[in-house]
Amino acid sequence: MKIKCIVFFVAVYLLSLIWTLPASMIQPFLAQNGPVKIQAFSGTIWQGSAKNISYQNNYQLSNVQWSVNWRTLWTLALSLDVTFNNDAPRLQGKGELVADMNTLHLNQFEVNLKAADVSSYIASPIPIEAQGKIRLMINTVAIASLSCQQLDGYLVWRKAALNSVMGNINLANVEIDLSCVNQRLIAKVQQVSTDLKTQLQAELQNNGSYQLRGTIKDGPTLPKNIQEGLSWLGPKGADGKIAFSYNGRL
Repeated sequence: MKIKCIVFFVAVYLLSLIWTLPASMIQPFLAQNGPVKIQAFSGTIWQGSAKNISYQNNYQLSNVQWSVNWRTLWTLALSLDVTFNNDAPRLQGKGELVADMNTLHLNQFEVNLKAADVSSYIASPIPIEAQGKIRLMINTVAIASLSCQQLDGYLVWRKAALNSVMGNINLANVEIDLSCVNQRLIAKVQQVSTDLKTQLQAELQNNGSYQLRGTIKDGPTLPKNIQEGLSWLGPKGADGKIAFSYNGRL
C-alpha cells in the first residue's frame, strides 16, 4: 500500500512538472543563426505566447499566443489554436495549426488588416496608397516537403482603391480564389468597378517561377492619364479588353 502511494505521488509530481514546463524551453531548440528568431517567451509549452518573432529577418509578428489541443496528441499529431497580431504592418489573425509526422496543416486560418498598412510594400515606381480592408481566409492548407499539397482559401479586398499622383482608381471589391494543383499555387482574381474590370490567374511553382495571364478593361470613370498608361500592357481587343501574359521568377 505504501509503495502504491509513493508511486501515485511521484506520478502526480512528474505530471505537474510536465504541465508547467515553461515556454522558454523552446528557445534552445532554435539555432542561433537559424531563420527563426524569437525575442521572448511566456507561459507554458502547452499554453503560452511569444513576442517579436522574425523569419529570415524579413517577416515579423509582434505577438503569437497558442494553446495545445490535447485530443490530437493521441493520434501522434500536434494541434495548436493560435492567435497572433503585428504592429507594422498592423494585422491580426487566428486559426488552427496541426503538425503530424509528414505534413503541416492550417485550418480555418483568418487574417485581417487594412490595405493602407501594406501600401509601403507595394512595388511601384511612384508612391501608391491603398485603401480598404483585406481579409484572408484559409479553410484548409496542407504542406509536405515544402510543397503545397492542398489549399482551399480566398482573399477579399473590400472597398478597394489605389491612390497616386497619377490619379485614383476605384476597384470596388477584389476577390481572389486560392488553390494548389500539382504543387502549384494558383490565385484567380476577379475585380469589377466602373473604373476597371480585371480577370487574372497567377501560378507559382516550387522553384519560384511564375506565370501571370489575364485581361484588363478600363471603365468610363477611370482617369484619362491612367487609361493611357494601360497601353503599355498591350493593344485592346475588339471587346475593349487588353490581354496579357507574363512569365518570370521570384
